[in-house]
Amino acid sequence: MNGNISTSTAPHLKPVSVPVYIAGIGMGIVILLTLFEPLISGGLNLPLRFLFFFLHIAPALPFAWVFTGWLHNLPLTRRLPSWWLLAIAGWVTGIVLAPWSVFLELLFGVSDDLTVTSPFETGFFWSELLLELWIVPLKTTTIWVLINLAIIWRLHVKTEAIPALEKPSTTLDGDNTPADTFFSRIPARFGRDVIYMEAQEHYLRVVLVGGEELLLYGLANAVRELAAHGFDGMQVHRSYWINWAHVRRLMVNSNGGFCELESGLRIPVSRRRAAAVQAAFDDYQSQRRAA
Repeated sequence: MNGNISTSTAPHLKPVSVPVYIAGIGMGIVILLTLFEPLISGGLNLPLRFLFFFLHIAPALPFAWVFTGWLHNLPLTRRLPSWWLLAIAGWVTGIVLAPWSVFLELLFGVSDDLTVTSPFETGFFWSELLLELWIVPLKTTTIWVLINLAIIWRLHVKTEAIPALEKPSTTLDGDNTPADTFFSRIPARFGRDVIYMEAQEHYLRVVLVGGEELLLYGLANAVRELAAHGFDGMQVHRSYWINWAHVRRLMVNSNGGFCELESGLRIPVSRRRAAAVQAAFDDYQSQRRAA
């Protein structure tokens, strides 16, 4: 179904790190809160304000990131719209971090009742926690959705800056197979010849011969869709799926290894999957020689 490409036509593959981008946004939020000195900071000086807000944001973003990725691959929730999952992850993050928020307010002395010296003083901690369980989830949900909206907007602007060459197709490679897959979210000008996919928790980086796209999509769902539509490939690592048609060579042993693409890029092969990957690649080459 998919043909090989030469190294001269292979796209220039650049890694896209959404976690780094999210970390940058998170640090920006910390800096803005530090500089604008909101009332919640209780008159803390600049270094303490920075530390106060950093300790709020630092654990929230990694938790929301990992939890959202888990929701995207959970059978029970993977069919829900991505934005719902983001909202759910943001809300759960707020619930989990509410006790931490109360503790930080008491630790830095910015609670409403400054006569309290122990974060677990009878009655006070729990009354504050009940309040935070309502306020914090609202904040984390809003912030988490807005952060991901900013990423999608950035990607959309980048995509729309390139004039579309054709209208999106409803079929794959000219056959009669409905494109009821993630391809409906990828510009038709990129083609439908996938080189590899890289999972970044709830984001999926899809690299094609004609370009690449970053989607809010689970790798497990994408792998199943490609298999259903006849793509010859395999998930060689927890975070990677590769198309055999674009693999120049495979180097694996008992410790894992890598697939080298025709572009020269090396995709890691996990130790657990190494034997199965070698067998599948050998089978693919045998079929090609027979054809």
